[in-house]
Amino acid sequence: MLNAILNIIRKKMYILQIKLRCGVEMPIFFKWLILIMFLVGIVILQMFLSKRENKWVGLILPMINVIASMMAVYSMAFFHKKSFTEIIVQFSVIFISWNISTVSLISIYFTCRQKFKNKKEMDKVNI
Repeated sequence: MLNAILNIIRKKMYILQIKLRCGVEMPIFFKWLILIMFLVGIVILQMFLSKRENKWVGLILPMINVIASMMAVYSMAFFHKKSFTEIIVQFSVIFISWNISTVSLISIYFTCRQKFKNKKEMDKVNI
């Protein structure tokens, strides 16, 4: 009787869960929650780095993202034997999709730097 109840519970829970590679089952809600917390953490880190005195520090995350997109394009282009047009189309799709986050990180960078420049100009005017 107990095994039957446990089997019913497992079947119902399996619908709401995703099995990870390590074999641990995690509810889909927690998976999305972790993803959202990770993305918010990256945005906060980008804002923190962009507000530093050195302007190059704020470009670290966008540079890492561009390098990762180039590696993705490189792996697609040289390890898959396809025609030239297929490679160009896939190159464009992969490069654009990987660099959407780069554009958002750079927009955060320029927004924070603009506020930094405005503050610096106001300090000059006050002196």
